[in-house]
Amino acid sequence: MLPLGFLGATLVLCHGVSSLGIRDSPPRATLKNGTYEGLHVSSYNQDLFLGIPYAQPPVGDLRLRNPLSLNESFDVKQAVEYAPSCYGYGNSDAWPYVLSEDCLTLNVIRPAGQQNGSKLPVAVWIHGGGYVMDYSANGVYNLSFIVQKSVEIQKPMIAVSLDYRLSAWGFLASDEILSHGVANLGLKDQYLALRFIKENIAAFGGDPEKITIWGETYGRDDGLFRGVIAESAFEPSHANNLTLPNERYANLSAAVGCSDASDTLDCLRKVPTDVLDSAIAKIVPTTSFYPVLLAQGTFAKVPLLIGSNSDEGTTFSPSGINTDEDFTQSVLSDGPDENNTAIISSLYPDIPSVGIPVSYHAWYNHGVPSYAFQFDSLLPNSPAYLGTGHFQEIAYVFYNIEGEGYESDQVPFKDATEGMLKLADLMSRMWISFVVDQDPNNHGISDIPEWPVYNNSLGYASEFYFNTESPRAQLDNYRLEGTTFINAIQETQYGR
Repeated sequence: MLPLGFLGATLVLCHGVSSLGIRDSPPRATLKNGTYEGLHVSSYNQDLFLGIPYAQPPVGDLRLRNPLSLNESFDVKQAVEYAPSCYGYGNSDAWPYVLSEDCLTLNVIRPAGQQNGSKLPVAVWIHGGGYVMDYSANGVYNLSFIVQKSVEIQKPMIAVSLDYRLSAWGFLASDEILSHGVANLGLKDQYLALRFIKENIAAFGGDPEKITIWGETYGRDDGLFRGVIAESAFEPSHANNLTLPNERYANLSAAVGCSDASDTLDCLRKVPTDVLDSAIAKIVPTTSFYPVLLAQGTFAKVPLLIGSNSDEGTTFSPSGINTDEDFTQSVLSDGPDENNTAIISSLYPDIPSVGIPVSYHAWYNHGVPSYAFQFDSLLPNSPAYLGTGHFQEIAYVFYNIEGEGYESDQVPFKDATEGMLKLADLMSRMWISFVVDQDPNNHGISDIPEWPVYNNSLGYASEFYFNTESPRAQLDNYRLEGTTFINAIQETQYGR
């Protein structure tokens, strides 16, 4: 029986062992610390290098510490199966996975035959999940489909995915954590992975000067990437308030017998993995994240493709809000005072036909080209009240028309219409075009209107509206008064 990691790779990327090509010699890539031997997938004519470590395992005394670069060298190692995924909470059972603390690895998918000097553009997928769940080996994120599409439209690229520490393993916060400089470890993992990719991607045939990060994070700008694709926003609750994070830290310490330790952080590093995992699942599965404010301009000023779905918030919004009073209490609970809550209530009245606004002004304000989008396409079997909710664009962008990784009753393209399939083709092409050319318009489909650069000179701009009937550009002035007000008070009233 094949190990689970190898079986997962086979199922996701090959659709059966028969798809694995038998060649005289497997594909190889010689990195700075040694040579990796991958596997060839004949059905896609691709080379896969899976489970490559990019940092020292964060185990033992390295638990809850900043990630460290690799310090080993070797001759030849196998890279033919996904490594275990980082501990997370809430993963779907639709796809098999194994969890471990030793999880800081990445995967490289390339068109076959590339070598040092090929200089293909690179897309680095960083999975979402609110920094609490998910993993790179998830079948939902099958990178073979979009890499195959890139070859098909004559814009070949390499795709990379990575895992990083989640929940309390990677985003624990408290006065103790901050004083030791070990907050936001998951983001630091991502940074170290990007540095590893920058230093080694040429060995796989990639261009280190043409890296685009894609997913749930913007990252710090140290010249590690030249573009960003952000498909959904992360709302950093408690960003500048340590009250709840301190409480969670204390409860976690108490649950594993560390409350009375002279150094609680050191004590947490010695707790058996299964004991700590069980305690985290009960006490602190959610995230305490301390972000850099976009308003200060302290973000990576590189070309950006960003957007959200028409009903993005329905997935996360509190339920049971049936009256104006319920809505008022919900807004108050998030931090705004009574005066600002009253203004928000007037700007967002009880009119069901009015949906959720989005706005991406920061990049324009700092002179950085960006492309904004709104995705609006209901998926089969999705409850009507959720509309086009969070995550629903993923299958389209990845061109995952076979539904890899989805629950059987949630397969996105089951009984798909021609419009759905055409939209998936268009979106995957536009994402590839942005990775390759830093412009989503070079997609090769003649009858599609231009996606304009976001220009906020009038206080609003145009975005691209993805739908199955008529994909097109449209004005991004939806609920402009409300979004302007929310943006103005986000730091003073929401602490972020």
